[in-house]
Amino acid sequence: VPMNWPSFLALVATEYAGGRPGSTWSPPPFPGIIRPGNVSNPVQQWAVLLSAVGYKGFIVTGPSGRVNGAGKVAATKRFQRRHGLNADGIVGPKTWAKAVERLIAKRRAAGKPT
Repeated sequence: VPMNWPSFLALVATEYAGGRPGSTWSPPPFPGIIRPGNVSNPVQQWAVLLSAVGYKGFIVTGPSGRVNGAGKVAATKRFQRRHGLNADGIVGPKTWAKAVERLIAKRRAAGKPT
């Protein structure tokens, strides 16, 4: 089931970008391998995580507000290259772990719980 735009923004706000005051935070778990062209909630989760660590370029389309398009694959490859990973556009455990590592570092720098 695709995530609509309001749900996408709420996910960014509550799970990845800081949460509500007094709430606990945990890093997003690896949802399984995500390949270019996949359409699933893990793809939406990757888009949120990638955006939260500063990589943009996604296309939001249609009434459902799905996040898709070549921009996400290009952003994934940029992320992988910048962090010394195989830039194949496939989100495997190493790519996901590196993104979570960057998110934790970003949260620590902002004084948020990790």
